[in-house]
Amino acid sequence: MVGQSSQIGPPGTASDVPAANVSALLGLGALWAETRGDPAICVAVLDGTVDRSHPCFAGAALTQIETLASADAGDGPASHHGTHIASIIFGQPGSGIEGVAPACSGTIVPVFANGPKNALIMCSQLDLARAILQAVEHGAHVINISGGQLSSTGEAEPLLAKAIQTCAERNVLLVAAAGNDGCDCLHLPAALDTVLSVGAMDAQGAPLDISNWGQAYQSQGILAPGLNIRGAVPGGGAGVKSGTSFATALVSGVAALLLSVQRKRGEKPDPHAVRMALINSATPCNLTQATDSRRCLSGRLNPKGALNLIIEGGTTMSATTLVEPSEATTVAPTETPVVEPATPIAALQAQASTAAVFASEAAPPASAGIVPSAPASSSRGVAPSDCGCGGGAICTCGSNKAAQLVYALGKIGYDFGTEARRDSFAQAMPGSANPHDPVQMAAYIAENPFEAES
Repeated sequence: MVGQSSQIGPPGTASDVPAANVSALLGLGALWAETRGDPAICVAVLDGTVDRSHPCFAGAALTQIETLASADAGDGPASHHGTHIASIIFGQPGSGIEGVAPACSGTIVPVFANGPKNALIMCSQLDLARAILQAVEHGAHVINISGGQLSSTGEAEPLLAKAIQTCAERNVLLVAAAGNDGCDCLHLPAALDTVLSVGAMDAQGAPLDISNWGQAYQSQGILAPGLNIRGAVPGGGAGVKSGTSFATALVSGVAALLLSVQRKRGEKPDPHAVRMALINSATPCNLTQATDSRRCLSGRLNPKGALNLIIEGGTTMSATTLVEPSEATTVAPTETPVVEPATPIAALQAQASTAAVFASEAAPPASAGIVPSAPASSSRGVAPSDCGCGGGAICTCGSNKAAQLVYALGKIGYDFGTEARRDSFAQAMPGSANPHDPVQMAAYIAENPFEAES
């Protein structure tokens, strides 16, 4: 069932958007009484570039890692999204944009880039995998991914699956957006085991029409406020945006506070214990008679309840999770191999780097372009999970998206991106099969569906 369109307020600026009371919005009173964050707790934000010169970040402990998508924060959509997300977590008290965990440290890992004509360049699963490993290498306790790729299978490319497994083994919490398609559908990486998935709700606790749900989210997903969330705008000022992207950032901030509480109590920070505390403390959401109960995922974010579980349960809860990690769009097939604990992160980063396929919207150049995505399983890019309409009057997510007709001229083909990838197909295909022959390639993919994404 596809949800109805949701009404979003008008675009905001520093002068016409009232300051959001984050504490009241999330019920942070008890948590903030304990801590505003610990500098030893690090949250990595995998998003667009962040305008760290914005006044709300004055005094924040933020560093940026160099990536293929790194650039100066401009006025493009990637920078707007990344700056907004970072401010929700790290906005300093008294700045007008108060973040959830302002005293925690932040690592910015750009994965989305500003493209020509105000376009947003998405990233591939392989690029996302490399960024996750970079965040782990730089000591992240929590990794925020306010984006995803729509998937028909819920399975990731091997390198992304390995990166998620590395997070599980290193006890790093990955928080990811459930997506904004308004349907019973899954996004990657949110649908993967050990990820904490986040859907969006309004201030009254009712699921937003645009927020995705799905079987995987029922046991590992929670709802958080995602309607008209205030954040920073590059160059100064503030605005409001809606979507699971911003709900995800709020949950990452709460997770960072809970880890800070553990340190305050003299305990070792346990991100997996925090994940279970957030899931197990979730409360029922507000449903109308006609609303599908599955849209609630496992319930609403309950910071006070999670705090009580952390205080009462210490750090022993994580044993249960170790067995088990939007404008939006996504895909994924292939097997999900487990990374051996001894596998060096540097080796996985090198694999992700050499295996990545880049393509901009116009043509496949050598730039840090990212594969554009399309609906459902035909999409190939990881995109931000904001609503795509900022604070516009009518949200363009989910079923309210306007249909776009595309007329293709010429013959549609396929490209391997690199000679190495082409050669890998040539070696894997039986006999003297030609990977450039669509008929032979189709036959091979039919027999080996896990190779389709490659």
